[in-house]
Amino acid sequence: TSRPPAPSALGTPPPSDRPHPPIPVPAPDGNGNGTRNRARRRWIAVGAGAAVLALGVGLMAVFASLPGQDDGRHHHDAGRHTTAPPVRNAALQLHGGKEGSGFNGGLGAVVRPSSTKGGTLRLVADFPPAGMLDPAASYDTTSWDLQRLYLRKLVDYAPAPGPGGRRLVADLATDTGEVSPNGLTWTFHLKPRLTFDNGTPITSQDIKYGIERTFDRAAFSGPSYFVDLLDQGQHYPGPYKDSDPDRLGLRSVATPDDATVVFTLAKPFADFRYVLALSMGAPIPQAADTGDGKDFRDHPVGSGPYKVAAYDPGTSLELVRNPFWKQSTDTIHSALPDRIDLTFLADQAAVDNAVLSGTADLDIDASGAGDATVTKILADDRLKADTDLVYSGATRFLSLQTSVAPFDNEQCRQAVQYAVDRAAVRTAFGGPNSGDVATTMLPPTTDGHDPDATPYGTAAGLADPDAATTSLAGCGAPDGFGVTLAGINSAKTEAAMQAIRSALADVGIKVKVTAVDATAFYDTLQSPARLKSKNWGMVLTSWSADWPTGGGFLRALIQPGSPTDYAGLDDPGVNTAVDRAGAQTDPARATAAWKAIDRQVMTASTMVPLLYERHLTYHSPRLTNVYEHQVLGGVDLTALGVEP
Repeated sequence: TSRPPAPSALGTPPPSDRPHPPIPVPAPDGNGNGTRNRARRRWIAVGAGAAVLALGVGLMAVFASLPGQDDGRHHHDAGRHTTAPPVRNAALQLHGGKEGSGFNGGLGAVVRPSSTKGGTLRLVADFPPAGMLDPAASYDTTSWDLQRLYLRKLVDYAPAPGPGGRRLVADLATDTGEVSPNGLTWTFHLKPRLTFDNGTPITSQDIKYGIERTFDRAAFSGPSYFVDLLDQGQHYPGPYKDSDPDRLGLRSVATPDDATVVFTLAKPFADFRYVLALSMGAPIPQAADTGDGKDFRDHPVGSGPYKVAAYDPGTSLELVRNPFWKQSTDTIHSALPDRIDLTFLADQAAVDNAVLSGTADLDIDASGAGDATVTKILADDRLKADTDLVYSGATRFLSLQTSVAPFDNEQCRQAVQYAVDRAAVRTAFGGPNSGDVATTMLPPTTDGHDPDATPYGTAAGLADPDAATTSLAGCGAPDGFGVTLAGINSAKTEAAMQAIRSALADVGIKVKVTAVDATAFYDTLQSPARLKSKNWGMVLTSWSADWPTGGGFLRALIQPGSPTDYAGLDDPGVNTAVDRAGAQTDPARATAAWKAIDRQVMTASTMVPLLYERHLTYHSPRLTNVYEHQVLGGVDLTALGVEP
């Protein structure tokens, strides 16, 4: 299903590549045709470098103890799901210390933990996302998960299931960076003996060059965060039009020596480490980036444990071991399979059949499974035992436009909050397997989420007609009012809109349902003038973010001037709180600040949370080290192994 993109969380519209949308994105419609979404979080505190370095040393000790890590020998018992204790224990120590099994076993634990090397990991998908191999060109979690196999960044997410995976740790850098007291200067030092997959050394200039590539918005349609944060009025055009003889003319990034990179921001941005953890923060060697970026797109030179051996766009991808990668420098990647094959099949039905029949191990678009496949999995205990019901990181919600009367009145908006039957909406989208009832905007995979918050009812999601009637009287509409509700013309979305219409009718709110083509829907949604002219008072949509902090999720939805502040919220109290939280460098205080902002947003009632979305992910029983990574919304490819 084709869907247009949503804008960047800092207000710059991201790519228009289809059919895979960028992140943050409106989530799939629940018909098994969407791509995975993201919403993410936690950052390591200023001054925590020593603690993070200590963590890195501990992880290095784990890697050093993994049997077969250096000699390639297999250590495996005869039983299909049995792994030798030293192998299993080493894997558990690396990935969080808890073993899981059965349905949802990979949500907070590791299924079939193992450090056994060898074999071929067989991945499948129905089509490649746009710019899949180039970190500057891609903007979807399917690509980002795959790129972690052959790209490294200064920092990355911990290799762990559950909340532990939301923590940033050092990757190419010696620690998670040093930030100045004013929050403007961020300094990172590279580990020694780092090399690309062609054997050339990785330097700080390669980090800077990789970041500079993202400034060429004509060439690349990936995230624009570096442009938003680092351009600072320079109007830097990117390296291909750079007048600097070394093509390193971006002034806000300095490389005082080959192992040091210094970023200077115009104003504090506490989530900057999370931006660096995106794939676009990977080092790129200038010598390999010919043809103004075109040649690198399908022939990347990487820095991770694997390298691209062959790529036939739309057909297949083959990854093999990078002979220059050193485990001693890497505390994140397990690098267990000898080879990784990705095959693109004709359609989603073919993908589902390949995985369920055992000819493939995993669909890299974890949320792609069709309804028939989901039904088959849940009806078969054998298949269900290798399945997880995963949070996508998205919140499905109603946006109430303040430019359309009577939603310029807060109490009229609150009437909708009370009147909506969230349980009925969940049923329309597929029942419990489609997600949990949402009570606030921040989803469970985001710092600041409050599991106990129920500002407009109970966790069961039932309507409260009496409270809605009271709010209607308070806004001067005791008999209700009329409003248009718009959404995408898919079967489940339309069923959900009818459920909303029915619940609101019980309190006198008369809803006209409008279902439109996806392209027209998002073109209108991102234009305040079009929204007002079409008189769309309510819009059913979805949102997930690019990293798992409260600010990473909420900022773009509530910041005045942001193209994704669909409702037009401009609350002085909220704005002040956002500014303060955005500069907060202590992670605990930042989490508390965004939790409080989430409460303020719920009081303002410009958004009506409906569901914290989930999707089923099935994985082959021959896979080891299986767990769901909350930042990726699916299986962590970097941890996987295969049973010989």
